[in-house]
Amino acid sequence: MNFLPRSLLGRTALFVIFLVLLTQLATTFVVQRFYTQPLQNRLIDDRVNQIKTLVNSLALLNDDQRPSFIENIKLNEHATILSEKLISPPPEAISPNQDRLIFLEERLKKEISPDSKIAISDRHTIPKIWIYLVTKNGNFWYITERMPFDADFPVRWLLALFFLVLSSLIGLYYGVRQLIQPINRLIRAAQAIARGKLNDPVPEHLGPEEIKTLCRIFNKMQDSLEEVESNRAVMLAGVSHDLRTPLSRLRLAIELSHFGDDKNTEYMIQDLEEIDSTLNQFLDYARIQNEHWLTKVNLNFIVNKVGQLLLSRGYPLTLQLADSLPDASLNPKAIERVIINLVENARRYGKAPIIIQTFKDEHFLYLSVIDHGEGLNAEEANHLLKPFTRKNHSRTGIPGTGLGLAIIDKIVKLHKGQLQFNQSPNSHFEVRVALPLAPHAGSQVE
Repeated sequence: MNFLPRSLLGRTALFVIFLVLLTQLATTFVVQRFYTQPLQNRLIDDRVNQIKTLVNSLALLNDDQRPSFIENIKLNEHATILSEKLISPPPEAISPNQDRLIFLEERLKKEISPDSKIAISDRHTIPKIWIYLVTKNGNFWYITERMPFDADFPVRWLLALFFLVLSSLIGLYYGVRQLIQPINRLIRAAQAIARGKLNDPVPEHLGPEEIKTLCRIFNKMQDSLEEVESNRAVMLAGVSHDLRTPLSRLRLAIELSHFGDDKNTEYMIQDLEEIDSTLNQFLDYARIQNEHWLTKVNLNFIVNKVGQLLLSRGYPLTLQLADSLPDASLNPKAIERVIINLVENARRYGKAPIIIQTFKDEHFLYLSVIDHGEGLNAEEANHLLKPFTRKNHSRTGIPGTGLGLAIIDKIVKLHKGQLQFNQSPNSHFEVRVALPLAPHAGSQVE
């Protein structure tokens, strides 16, 4: 199982955070090993020598000299020395539980007396440390405030360090996120192109120099794609438009002429109608990108309108419309083309009966065209979505331009919808169009 984040932002942040933590740990180890620990050892040595001096001094001084010495200690070191006979550790005093104090106690037992010991009292505002002094002239308690090297690491320092590291990591994350933002903009622009929609140019002045260069190249590529698409649309529209007039004249001349038999005339007219249908497909494909408007309309109304038209032309068609559908933001003319193209494909390449269904769920309106032919597999469907692409067997006599599914796919994408192909073996083939109920922000048929 891969636990690494999938995004560049997550991986970069994780990598940098790992390096920061590793550096902190290495720094902590070096400071502890080569600075803090030797410093603590020297402090403990100093404390042991101080206590040795106290023990030796108390042993050498007589009863008259000792009070003056103890008073001097109290004034200079803010510590108290009391005879064991006058005081004993308070009941709440506990044995040391820090390594430093335990080590100090072991040093005192080893270098002064096996009876040496240390106790800690937290009864006072400032915790006290009690050190038992064993001398030849009696035993004493040396009571002083806990020195920094005796106390635990202050909690407030620990919290401050934690928040410092946390703030650094948060700042690091947002810094990396800011660095990744230009790449995210490129990703969104590339996704829009994949959906068939060209975006505004991505900013070329943000981010590192490499990302700026990539943005400039991407914008040039987008301009080239837009120019190619525009030239193709103009070419298709121009050729189709220029051929319509001579075809109309040719059809009129055939219908007015009386040479030959009527059967040949009928065949010629059918050929002209097929050419006219092909030109209509070219014009449809070229016109899609110029339709910029959506309107609130009921899908059932569009399907019923187109269905009645096709029924009047003798199509083997059955309408199965949902009882009620909410209005949605659609381009009626574009949806009419979708329905006509789907039904025409079902009539040419499938088998009757052909069924048009509408239904909905929580997020989508659905338009399905079902026929009872052999249908398409997933590989064939993806292949036929490309313009001017047809099934091999359709080149053996079934007329067409290879633009029908390409037009449908383009219209569905511009509606932010989905095109699905569902095949039931030995039963039927369904092409389903899913149209979103709630329009996306800024969506429009373009």
